[in-house]
Amino acid sequence: MKRLMLAVAALTFSASATAQWVKLGETHDTALFHALDTLRKEGNLRRVWEIQDFKSDVFGDGVRSLRYQSEYDCMGGRLRVLYLQAFKSQMATGEALNVPFNGHDWVPVPANSIASISLEVVCSM
Repeated sequence: MKRLMLAVAALTFSASATAQWVKLGETHDTALFHALDTLRKEGNLRRVWEIQDFKSDVFGDGVRSLRYQSEYDCMGGRLRVLYLQAFKSQMATGEALNVPFNGHDWVPVPANSIASISLEVVCSM
């Protein structure tokens, strides 16, 4: 069973690493990209791989980009992050960094945020 889980994780990671990234929008400090070819639909839920690419070291810890898999609840206007990895370089390249990750809880999507752009795009598909 452990081997099966490792194999699934490896396939999931490799799919996100080779995806075609499409820029959806940006704010003053962040650009948002989706791998739309990874979008999965299940009822009102959508899963997609995303990259947040920071224009500077916004957290002060060397993180310049995040690659993560999000799940969006189109009816509830909320999201949860299923997997997250931080990188020292833009577009999820360079050295991977260990960052605390306490995801998996549903959170409301704030209006006029990077996440609201994602919610609008994935729920329209």
